[in-house]
Amino acid sequence: MKLELGVVLTGMLLLLVPLLLACFMVFDRLVRFEYASHRSAWESDGRPRGFFWSPVEAATFRSYFAQQRLSFTWLFSTPHWMRQDPTALRLLKWLRGLVLAWNVAIIGAAAIVWLWGLPTE
Repeated sequence: MKLELGVVLTGMLLLLVPLLLACFMVFDRLVRFEYASHRSAWESDGRPRGFFWSPVEAATFRSYFAQQRLSFTWLFSTPHWMRQDPTALRLLKWLRGLVLAWNVAIIGAAAIVWLWGLPTE
């Protein structure tokens, strides 16, 4: 029985969307933790908001740009305040692992779609 590409793409989306949402939720938890436990670091980071969570003090554009910057920066560098806090480090490891899994899954999905399109003879 031959699978249709549409069925495969639907299956991949059903797996990828929850993974992406998990990335966003862990990032939100990390920003919320910074806000609650390391307020001065949160303020010096530009008062970032999460993807689904936004504190009252978050300025609209400034917080959005801080969110975008930190969602990339935290993948490759660990701020001093995180190195001193085991909870923050645990959340950061989860964030990095989920983002790595997302990227591997996207590359795998692209490879499947590409290979699916190759002619078979």
